[in-house]
Amino acid sequence: MSVEYRTIRPGASEEEAETERWIASRGHWIDDPFSSGGQLFGVVRDITGRKKAEAERNVSMIMRQALVQFKLGSSGSLWGGLIQTAVGLAGGTGGFLTKRSGLASKA
Repeated sequence: MSVEYRTIRPGASEEEAETERWIASRGHWIDDPFSSGGQLFGVVRDITGRKKAEAERNVSMIMRQALVQFKLGSSGSLWGGLIQTAVGLAGGTGGFLTKRSGLASKA
């Protein structure tokens, strides 16, 4: 069994923001031949860093595609659509685009 899920831990105080974490659980069930039960053995890992890196890579690829389309003379509506897609992949806040490339504020 393998499952990835997102958790959001509320901030400890009013000043502290919520903390988003990605968790991967992997394990397997072993039947007990002498009873109707068994045991689940497995590992739980924090994969937040990997998920953030994947999101940044996806945004980078979309921005690169948008730049190529823009240079080829595509319409501004395609550019805006790709920006919106990239914002969605970055978690809906656009923080990645604003902080790293500045393109979100220009679109």
